[in-house]
Amino acid sequence: MLNRKHFEILKELKKEDDLSRIAKIFNQTERNIRYKIQELNENMGEEKIFIKKRKVYSLLSKKDVDMLVKKVTENIYVYDQRERIKLLIVTTLLNYDEFDLIKESEELQISRSTLKADLKVMRENLSKMGIQMRQIKPNKYRFYYKNSDLIYYLAVFLYDYVVFNSGKNIFSFKKSNYFERIMEEQLSEKYEKNINIVYKKIKTTKLDYTDETLDLLILLISVLITRKIDSYDLDVLNKKVLKETSEFKILRECFEEFPEPYIFFLADYLIRISCEEKDIFARHKNWLAIELGVYRLVKEFEKLKKVELPKNQRLINDILYYIKPLIYRSSRGIELKNSVLKEVKSVYKDTFSYLKQAFLGFEKIVGLEISENEIGFLVPIFEIALKNQIKKSKKVMVVSSYKRNLITFLVSQLEEEFYVDITKVISMKNFDESDTEELDLLITTEDISPLNIKCEVCKINPILTEKDRNEILKHNIEKREKKINVNSIISIVDKIVDISPEKEAILKDRLIQKFPTMMIEDKEIVEEDDKLIKNYNIEEVDMFAWRDVVKYGAQKLVDAGSVNKNFVKDIVASKEEENFIFFLNNETALFYTEPKYEVKKADFSIIYNKNPLLVLDRNIKYFVCFVATGNNEDQKLLFKLDDYFEKI
Repeated sequence: MLNRKHFEILKELKKEDDLSRIAKIFNQTERNIRYKIQELNENMGEEKIFIKKRKVYSLLSKKDVDMLVKKVTENIYVYDQRERIKLLIVTTLLNYDEFDLIKESEELQISRSTLKADLKVMRENLSKMGIQMRQIKPNKYRFYYKNSDLIYYLAVFLYDYVVFNSGKNIFSFKKSNYFERIMEEQLSEKYEKNINIVYKKIKTTKLDYTDETLDLLILLISVLITRKIDSYDLDVLNKKVLKETSEFKILRECFEEFPEPYIFFLADYLIRISCEEKDIFARHKNWLAIELGVYRLVKEFEKLKKVELPKNQRLINDILYYIKPLIYRSSRGIELKNSVLKEVKSVYKDTFSYLKQAFLGFEKIVGLEISENEIGFLVPIFEIALKNQIKKSKKVMVVSSYKRNLITFLVSQLEEEFYVDITKVISMKNFDESDTEELDLLITTEDISPLNIKCEVCKINPILTEKDRNEILKHNIEKREKKINVNSIISIVDKIVDISPEKEAILKDRLIQKFPTMMIEDKEIVEEDDKLIKNYNIEEVDMFAWRDVVKYGAQKLVDAGSVNKNFVKDIVASKEEENFIFFLNNETALFYTEPKYEVKKADFSIIYNKNPLLVLDRNIKYFVCFVATGNNEDQKLLFKLDDYFEKI
């Protein structure tokens, strides 16, 4: 009998012809794929797919596939559990809040025991999207949900089966296989009319968004209309400002018959899913946790790949620009259709693998599971950063008994062409094996193979040849690229025109962005990143309630003139879980609020309590109060705090 797998193989044959790769894609043996192809040929009545020397050749036309789909009946098609659950969603949640187990069993021609097993999996899947399914009577079930969660779930569900053709301004339902044909019969009956009306309206508006964003908007509106959603549970933030956006005004004009909460809900979707910065939603509610999460994501990637990236404003902003809609899509179960995952895994497999591992920490911070699809779109950002990575110099000792002028020339060549930190230049006569313990590499012009050296050894000539250069590269010594140090340019400009630190950062980012192949950002000789924290006067107190410690730290910021007095009142919420808290480590909590006050400058206070106090199940000793400006000024302080408390 045919099932979903047969049709998935048919679809894959349009892109792949290698039997082993097809087997790997479906996690099957080559023999199983051969059987599936044989069954397809049997159902077509002739051999249109054949295998020769482990290559798969398909002579199928679109007409052949359509005929195969039409020939399939329920008698020769086996639904798998995933398909049965989707059919169950269509006959229940897509239309009603309650359903009867016996009735569904008869309608779908599924045994009750099988249906009960399916319901268990379905309940788990729905609960992840905020929809609860409970048994209210024997064989009677009911769905409980927030209206906004239901709308998104159903719109995303429809999104898998609706195809929009923006060029011809038409839409259709997928029907490339038997199951899709069954779904098309079910969905078109209920949703086709409303989708068609909404589609025509939206395509005539002046909403400046991608087709993908507008396609989902059409389905959200169609669900609102078809499911007759009550508007009471469609709360959104910042309605006053939202009402002034062009999105709200366009939607209000286009759908005059809608209650105002519908328009707020739809405008909120457009702004939150867009990459474009809008003042109203430039920050999520947990904006600080997201920014620190991004910073930690970069640091974890560096650790895994053993590189050092220039963590400048450009890199952080490029990631944040994409990560905000990523978080929104992930929270709503919206999967990107235009995937680049296959290409990314093929070309940048190494970078993707490390980035996926680095995302595990970020997922814990935001409390979401991020799909590989989403991670794939971030790989190009990290690839650009890798091209401008900060090269780490390796600790090298040079041992040679040649004359001083030749050794000086050799050292000069090494420092000019490679990232090396030459710690010592010594003659063979004065060489001591114990000096090699802290080295990455020992470069020598002598044969020292009989000695017991504790590090890698590279033998070369005093005047470097191409062979010598290649030998050095074998020892993981980075070659210096012919690039200009961007810090050197900034230094020259600063001597001619006195520029502020903010403009200096902008100029640096613009130079790197404009000339990525010519600029490099080496580490500055003197780093002052930790000085601000290390020299900060951390005040010690002995209090019995963590709220008192936080209020004390907040008052210090008010007394310093960084923020107005309302900050003290708002930084602590009555319910512990409603506070804005980020844990910098197991003993340090950072407290903040939305950037809504009269703030003179980004600032912080650090209070150390003698006895640890319990905050959200953690024993906290260090209490950091942070006042935010709501712009890039915050990031510099936040990242320094994160680096400092990572070390203690």
